[in-house]
Amino acid sequence: MPKYRILVTGSAGAIGKAVAPALVAAGHYVRGFDLKQSPNLEDFHIGSLADMQAVDKAMDSMDTLVHLGAEANDCDFMTRLLPSNIVGVYNVMDSAKRHKLRRVILASSMQVFNGFWRTREFPMKVEYGTAPTNHYSVAKVFAESIGQMYSLKFGLSVIAVRIGWFTRGPKEGREMADNEGSSNCFLSHDDAGRFFLKAVEAEGIKYSILIAASRWKTKQNFDLGPAREIIGYEPQDTFPEGLPFKVE
Repeated sequence: MPKYRILVTGSAGAIGKAVAPALVAAGHYVRGFDLKQSPNLEDFHIGSLADMQAVDKAMDSMDTLVHLGAEANDCDFMTRLLPSNIVGVYNVMDSAKRHKLRRVILASSMQVFNGFWRTREFPMKVEYGTAPTNHYSVAKVFAESIGQMYSLKFGLSVIAVRIGWFTRGPKEGREMADNEGSSNCFLSHDDAGRFFLKAVEAEGIKYSILIAASRWKTKQNFDLGPAREIIGYEPQDTFPEGLPFKVE
């Protein structure tokens, strides 16, 4: 298996701290990019996604992008979502094109399904399309669309990943434990590492939208068949497995 030079944006964030070590453990070279120092990475750049010059500098000499950097929740559109989740995703895509990257992996969200929860049959499928219900999920739809455009127009290999509920700490873990339905949307830290490693290493992909989730407890909320077929992803964990903290 070839070893790649991977830029991970959002490397100091919750998902980044789970994904970057998995890539390093597999023998890949990883550079981090975030607003603060990236733990456990020797090579990291501190900067804003809205700063194209900083993005270009971080992209130099890389061949693969895992774009996790973003505002992680719904918030003010003009002051927070626009710079990070709209301008930022444009900047990384355009920089990836100019640096001729072999693969771009974009973080989307299960929230693009929000409008379907009471109107469509489970499990949720990518072919249902999107039904955003807040500005955050609108920005994720934009990320998927600009990824497809750069694939079609410029030939970039792009995977957009609709990420399940990634539990960031014990408080969210407790919330999930108290809500059986939420545990069926779970993505463990360990499965996140497995998924993104598979997405990095898979060959022959032009553009795909895939769902990243762990095993469900009582009900299959998401169709993981395409992720299995296209990149060979098999989830290993069921809530609360695969977490770096205990859920009391």
